[in-house]
Amino acid sequence: LGSFGARQLSVGGGHRTKSGLELFGNASTRRVDGQNFYFPEFDAPPLSDGIASSRDREDRNRLFGKAEWGAFALEGAINLRDKRIPTASYETNFNQGRQTFRDHTRNIALRYQQAGGERSNLSGSISLNRYDYDGVYPYPNTITNEWAQGRWGVAEAQYSRLIAGRHRLVVGGAYTQNWRKEQGLVDEAGQPPSFFDTTTGNTSALFALGEFRVGNRLIVNGGLRLDHSADVGNNWNPRAALIYTLGEGSAAKVLYGDAFRAANNWERFYNDNGRTQKANPAISPERVSTLEALVEKVVTRHLKLTASAYRYRARQLIDLGTDPLDGLLQFNNLGRAAGEGVETEAELDFGAVTGRASYSMQRARNPETEERLSNSPQHLGALNLSFPIAARRGRVGFELRGMSARLTPRGDDLGGHVVANLTLTGRRFRGIEAAASLTNVFDAAFSDPVGEEHVQRGIQQDGRALRVTLAYVF
Repeated sequence: LGSFGARQLSVGGGHRTKSGLELFGNASTRRVDGQNFYFPEFDAPPLSDGIASSRDREDRNRLFGKAEWGAFALEGAINLRDKRIPTASYETNFNQGRQTFRDHTRNIALRYQQAGGERSNLSGSISLNRYDYDGVYPYPNTITNEWAQGRWGVAEAQYSRLIAGRHRLVVGGAYTQNWRKEQGLVDEAGQPPSFFDTTTGNTSALFALGEFRVGNRLIVNGGLRLDHSADVGNNWNPRAALIYTLGEGSAAKVLYGDAFRAANNWERFYNDNGRTQKANPAISPERVSTLEALVEKVVTRHLKLTASAYRYRARQLIDLGTDPLDGLLQFNNLGRAAGEGVETEAELDFGAVTGRASYSMQRARNPETEERLSNSPQHLGALNLSFPIAARRGRVGFELRGMSARLTPRGDDLGGHVVANLTLTGRRFRGIEAAASLTNVFDAAFSDPVGEEHVQRGIQQDGRALRVTLAYVF
């Protein structure tokens, strides 16, 4: 039970048979009534007072099951989510009608992992997956219904082998078969779709990774991955690492990697007939290169320190923006991004008392204009502390998180914030476990930046909230 009308019920259990078969299952249902929001951008009397009332409800249902026997595991999951949207995105009616979406995922997977001792290891999996989405968007003269469906299967395999007693080679591959990738839109019930797309395509990947030991302290890693799809062709991405052992639990590392992401069908083909968004079938994959150096040092048996410095370079970033020629939203490759930063962390472990403190400073920018990137704070910090109370019959967890100001895509500055969270857990008594969490203890007011599909420059996040959990274990 919790604030904003939150309630959740979960049931789970497991069993191990004499033959070694392990069974586990879990089911949960959750509803949050949500809260009312005030958006000054929609405060225009007498048409609206800017309050979105009873439009934040969310329902979630989840079912998970798993069976393991020897080297094989079979697992399946069903996730159902229904969500009302209070923000009137994509120029929909504010506080009128019900802007909602529903997404359902279902999957089943068979996994295999056969260990051959320290010398070799073979693993693989086959999965079947399903995704369904339905969205309702109320406009002044019509209600738009859109949908998306996906049906696909994935096969993956990986083999690892020790070479010459100290080096290791890993090879593997993956193949995704898309049977259905469908999206559409209809403005009036009973009418033919005004937008319908069934573009599909399969993807495959091969990779190899080598780990070579030089002496007793140095490890050299090198790898290469090839991804292929019919629409973007071949993409080669290398990775490399140098790892030098400084002592027990301590090491210095230098890491490098390349990655890419191809645009999905929604980013490439979706359009709503000139109302708010248009397609861009020619959009290219985005690419990123990263370089990081870090040191992990165990100072004492109670204290571990970590420090790192990194840089990244991104090209052809995929982002949603407004075309100045017609005012429509469109996904495009919006240029480059670059960033540099440092991170530090300290971990304390005194057995019953544990803690962690971290701080990050970064500079994320457009390298062509040197302007700051949106939603990229320059400073991030966190503090976690956990300790027992009441003669160890309970435990308190305290968390403090903070970040500096962020820019919105329109260039507005959203101020920084600090949020405190508190958790109290009790030791199990006659099978009953109890816990209580108070998030945003000091009721800090802050907003997160949003994209150009919103009128608002930021969306207010939850204030102080309480959650109480009771569990019976038998």
